[in-house]
Amino acid sequence: MSSGSRRTAVVVVVLVAALVAVAAVFAVVALQRPADPDVRPTGTGSASPTPTGSRTAAVPEPSPTTGTTQQPPATPEPTAGSTTEPSKPLAPAAVTLTFSGWDAAAGAAVVGGFVEVLEPAGSCRLTLSRGSSEITTVVAASPDATTMACGELSVPRTALTTGSWQAVLSYSSATSAGSAPAVTIEVP
Repeated sequence: MSSGSRRTAVVVVVLVAALVAVAAVFAVVALQRPADPDVRPTGTGSASPTPTGSRTAAVPEPSPTTGTTQQPPATPEPTAGSTTEPSKPLAPAAVTLTFSGWDAAAGAAVVGGFVEVLEPAGSCRLTLSRGSSEITTVVAASPDATTMACGELSVPRTALTTGSWQAVLSYSSATSAGSAPAVTIEVP
């Protein structure tokens, strides 16, 4: 092989490698965001998506006395010389429910969704209510490309009674809050 053809072969190999690298970068970028800006993520495609945040659950056993929600402590009154300013109202955040229902394999009522806001931190809350019973589960929301992902929130069968439960997915952070419309989950 002459030095001219060897040089040409090296140039071709380098160009092909560069094209493959550029194609790989475009593929990664394309997979990280939806092709249509009006399309939002709808879960992971599995029956039981893995939660994306750490889970903190307050799931009391249902009883005739369950159903009252503890109110947060009252905001303390400013004292003389205090420079505490009144808190600003929270901006509205659109919450979208991507799945909900009874997961027989997990033995739990499940809900998932996302919030059309991108912030450093926030919390997603699932509230299930039936009659005077109310059960709440909270997970940390995870920042995604353009939204806050709630992942899956679930309440185990042991905390629920048979029947229709109203489920509400809500979101809150230091700057915004919102809720998706209630859906009904049938617990067998």
